[in-house]
Order: sequence, then structure tokens, then C-alpha cells
Amino acid sequence: MNFAVQIPDFSKVGKRFRFKIDMKDEGFRQMMILMVPGIIGLSVSQINYVVNQNIASQLDTGSITALRYAYRVMLLPLGIFAMSLATTIFPKLNTHVSRNEMDEYKKTFSMGIRTVMFITIPSMVGLLVLSSPIIRLLFKTGKFTEADVKVTAFALAFYSFGLLGQSAVQIITRGFYSIKDTKTPLKIGVLTVAINITLNLIFVKSSSLAVGGIALSHSITTFINMYLLYRSLSKKVNGLRTRETVVSCAKSAVSAAAMGVVVYFVSGFMEARFGIESKTAQLLDVGSAIVIGGTVYFLVAYLLRMSEMQYVVDTLKKKFKK
Repeated sequence: MNFAVQIPDFSKVGKRFRFKIDMKDEGFRQMMILMVPGIIGLSVSQINYVVNQNIASQLDTGSITALRYAYRVMLLPLGIFAMSLATTIFPKLNTHVSRNEMDEYKKTFSMGIRTVMFITIPSMVGLLVLSSPIIRLLFKTGKFTEADVKVTAFALAFYSFGLLGQSAVQIITRGFYSIKDTKTPLKIGVLTVAINITLNLIFVKSSSLAVGGIALSHSITTFINMYLLYRSLSKKVNGLRTRETVVSCAKSAVSAAAMGVVVYFVSGFMEARFGIESKTAQLLDVGSAIVIGGTVYFLVAYLLRMSEMQYVVDTLKKKFKK
């Protein structure tokens, strides 16, 4: 489908397609060599998810459903922001490498990481603080009771921590692929799958966290994956401007902390004022908290003079102009 929708525009420039697999073509062979480990490497998160679901089958009834719903909610900011940004930044990284502009490569990579953290850190805080209201709004109906809301929100709270690592990995893996290295992410990915299985078994057998333990093991694994990938890529390209990334993340964390406090009190006020039973009240709860909290986050980020904020604004302007 992704290929088909591009055919009309491509035909306007006078190009014609002829389906042919030429194994003698050097470019095609290189693409296949890079593609296979690349696909597997990008599937690590999904592999871990399948593992989590299988282990959850050993827990109480409803655990699998709780994990599935919580994971889907966590994927929303990942898919909307992190994966979109990774797709946008990948061609730029490729261009810098092809021109041997490694300083520009590092600048672009750093901006990518800082921007994705600028977006996902507040998303993580929002999911953590609003875990119950969000799950209640999206899923509470019919047989999905308030007890189910609590279990699913518990899993979402632990899953939310992994949003940072999982989002950063989207950028870091593109950093590897742009230097024609798809094997390193694969090797690290296989290692983290083993770590995830081990942590799952430890939390399920040795703690009372239940679905929270499975979600927590997933989050810990994503951070390990992020750390190992970042460290390996930094060694390969002789540094990745880490200091400015750390400073930016610290500013995002401060802004998100202020936002989190406001969101907590706004949500509490809305629930006390309108209750939590009707969908209208639930929508007011979540919607008000997101709008007011988002305003606070951007205001604090502006006061901290975060360049990532302007980058996000400029990117959105370009999107709307199209």
C-alpha cells in the first residue's frame, strides 16, 4: 500500500515501473543484506510484547487484556511523534554520511534525540499521572469495569516509563542504518529480548506487581536497549554531542515536572466537580488536564529557552503548509 500510493505522483515525472528482481545488481544485494537484520532489529519491541503476553497468561484472568490495552495506549505518542520524527530525520542522516559530513550528522542526530525527548518526556508524565482517567475514558464500558480500569492503569503507569527508551531507539537505530550498520542493533536486540524474559520471570515469580511487573520489565529492557545502542553508536562515530542532549533532557524533565503537578490537580478538580461516570465528564477530565498541562509545559520550556520547542513549531508549520 505504501508503494502503491506513490505511483501516481511518481508517474508525473515521466518514470515507468517494470517489476524485476535482479540478483546481480549490487545495490539490490546490498539492500537485502541490510534489510533483513534491520527488520528483525526494529521488531525487538514487538517480540518483547509477544513474550510479555505469553507470560501474562500465567497470571489472573484479564491480565492479558490489561497489558494489551495499556500497551496500545503507550504506543500512541510513540507512533504519532517518535516514529514520524525518525522517518523524517533518516534521509538527512543518510545525506550527511554520503557527503562525509559527520559533524552535521552529529548535529542532526542530536537534534533528533533532543526533540523526541522534548515530546516524549511530557507524554510519559501525562500517561503516568492520567493513567486511570485515560483508561477510563477509552475503555470503560459494558463488561470493562472500574476494577479493570485500575488493573490496566497500573500496567500503563509502568509501561509509560519505557516510552522514553522506546522513542529514543527509533532515532538511534536510524543512526546505525545511515552508516550501513544493521547488525549491531540486531545483536543488541537479541540480548535485550533475553533480558526481558529474565526480568519477566523474576517479577512474576518474586513480586506482587503482577501485570505491573511485566510492564516494568518491558520498560527496563527498553532503557537497556537504548543505553547499549547509544553507547555503541557513539563509539562508532566518535561522539554524539551527549552533553547538550543531557542538558536538554534535564530542561524537559523540569518542564514536565511542573506540568505533572498541574495535571494532577486539574484532573482531581474535574473529577470532584463532574464525577467520573459519564463519558462527557471523563472527556472533560482528560481534555482539560491535557490542554492546561500542555500549556504549562510549553510555557516553562519557553522560559528555559529550549531550542527544541522552536524546532517542533517550525516542523508543524511546514506540515500545515503542505
